[in-house]
Amino acid sequence: MALGVQLFLFHRIGGVQIHQHKVGIEARLQLTLGKTHIVTNGDQTDTIYDLMSQGKSFADALRTRTFEPDCPNYTPRISAVVYADGSYQMSILKSADGNGDSVQRYFFDYPQPVAGEGHFISTYKHNGNPIPSFEGEPLRFACPRTIGDFAHDMWSSLNMDNKVSLFARVIDLETGESGDMIFNKYDPVWTTPKSRSCCPKSWNCSKSLTPRKNKSKP
Repeated sequence: MALGVQLFLFHRIGGVQIHQHKVGIEARLQLTLGKTHIVTNGDQTDTIYDLMSQGKSFADALRTRTFEPDCPNYTPRISAVVYADGSYQMSILKSADGNGDSVQRYFFDYPQPVAGEGHFISTYKHNGNPIPSFEGEPLRFACPRTIGDFAHDMWSSLNMDNKVSLFARVIDLETGESGDMIFNKYDPVWTTPKSRSCCPKSWNCSKSLTPRKNKSKP
């Protein structure tokens, strides 16, 4: 598995689950704006938060950004938002086949997600030199298990040398309540719940972070 980040969005009856695996990222990857949940692989989290706070759209915000300037890989920026009704959007901003002078922005809209079906997107397609970016639409997958089962199994299956942390969130669409699970390879930033229940009431919920002011960034 190439170093990078993977985003999973899984819709089930009554709620939505967000799963994110991150490697070597120093940025806030998740923020909540009202009942909208924002998750990314970089500091575009703040860009999305700031511009959506001003009435702009998810796409509007990401059109102000591009891929990361880490030649020759030009790491793509992957992002997602989940809305109060359970609908969600995903995006990838990447170079044109490794051309650092050309950005390609892709947006994927899921206004009526199917219960039990999820979508997966990642920064890279596989290992390489340079590392090739993810291609095509987000991949569909069936996931009937609870967030606990899914998160535990995913953490266990990740490459031991590459994995750093895993963040998973479940959102109750009726109440808006959410619960988080965080796995960390080095320091236990959150206590992993013993229960694998999908009920967020049995978990410790993360506190929303105060967004910092966004400066001009790639």
